[in-house]
Amino acid sequence: MKVGRESLIWVFVLNLIKVSSSKFFNLTMTMPTLNKSINNQSVYMALKLPTDEELYIVDFHPIINIQRVKFISTYLCSKPYRTEPNFWLDTRACESVDQSVLIYEWYDSVPAVQWPKDAGLRVGINTPYRYVVVNVHYRSSDSNDIYTERITFTHQKPKYEIEMYDIMTNALNIQKHRVDFSCQYDSSEMKIFSTLFSSNFQGGAISLYRIRNNQVQSIIKGNLAWPQTFYQLSNVTDIKGEDYLIGLCAFEKPIQDQMVKSRNFICQLTLMFYIEQEEKLTIEGCENNDFSSISQRFLPVNALDTPQTLFDINPIYPKLPPNEWMQSQLNKPLSSPQSTDNDTQTIYLIYTNQHRYDQLIIFMQDHPLISILILWLILLVIGLVILVYVIRRARRIIVYSSSHIARPTSVTVGGDTSSLSGWLTKRRFQQYGDDDSTANVP
Repeated sequence: MKVGRESLIWVFVLNLIKVSSSKFFNLTMTMPTLNKSINNQSVYMALKLPTDEELYIVDFHPIINIQRVKFISTYLCSKPYRTEPNFWLDTRACESVDQSVLIYEWYDSVPAVQWPKDAGLRVGINTPYRYVVVNVHYRSSDSNDIYTERITFTHQKPKYEIEMYDIMTNALNIQKHRVDFSCQYDSSEMKIFSTLFSSNFQGGAISLYRIRNNQVQSIIKGNLAWPQTFYQLSNVTDIKGEDYLIGLCAFEKPIQDQMVKSRNFICQLTLMFYIEQEEKLTIEGCENNDFSSISQRFLPVNALDTPQTLFDINPIYPKLPPNEWMQSQLNKPLSSPQSTDNDTQTIYLIYTNQHRYDQLIIFMQDHPLISILILWLILLVIGLVILVYVIRRARRIIVYSSSHIARPTSVTVGGDTSSLSGWLTKRRFQQYGDDDSTANVP
């Protein structure tokens, strides 16, 4: 599909972020209008983050129409899949999967996760992530509408920092219709508030439990047949050092070894948690079933039960499966949630047709020092032109004035210089002398 001459026009300079006096500010990323047929396709847009200061993402506000948009995903990348142009179709969000992370997702059939207050995800300086990439997946449509995601940032360090913790299983742990996983947590206390489910195969139940002092605590139970996205925990669950994390993923059909040899994982849970700013994790996740004896001993019998409604995952969710809940939302108008903080600035990004003037603006924003130097040179040339014009004008005035001013003139008569009156008197005497000489001629 040919997109046409469209590019990202920045209507602000990133330096504004540095001098912003507000505690929070919103960065609104708006998708371009392609004016092309969209058939179940994704549009990606990348934004480079400041790398010389510390920022925290604290909230998301998708502005969408559920009749046109299926889901919106937000990634952090070390490098996006493309940088020029700043948007692209389909493919993927980031150049490297290992240097990227999915941090937020709005889905048409699952209520969006709410991040806890006083917590933020650190980006910018001393982090591996340099870009935010937003993916809007459209339904079939003659053209995509302009939908946006408003991301709220803050300069102030929040009380808690949000991070990720991965639990995954691979082909070594296949048990016919299911795979088990278990590990022992050995790091600072973390508090889980959301979980992302993902699998490469059609599945049923996915369960996660905490074992502490021989007591079993259910963290979350999900359905792998539902959208593989973030789900809110009914209660924030704390995980401390020496706790065990156990669980399983159940599948509809037996998984054969040859089907998974090329797969990186069969089943994965990504735990989103927050932690005290002073604390840091010494491990980033766990794999496989290293503590199978713990899993066999404590894994509940109902771990294989598959949730039938969203309410079974979290009591704040409706008592409907995702598809039915989505149908109930289709008639709702355009969603445009507002920030709850009154001290918030909003900075917009827009797409438009690119003209020469726009290209000049982009160049000046990307090369501020060169732009300042060029501006000074232009001012210097203008000053020199004005100075030359003033000098030439002044010289013309002087010449003109000199040629029109009357001055006394000296007259030379007989080698002597005298005044005009003296010359006239002398001339009269000469005339008298000439007359007398003429009269004496015979």
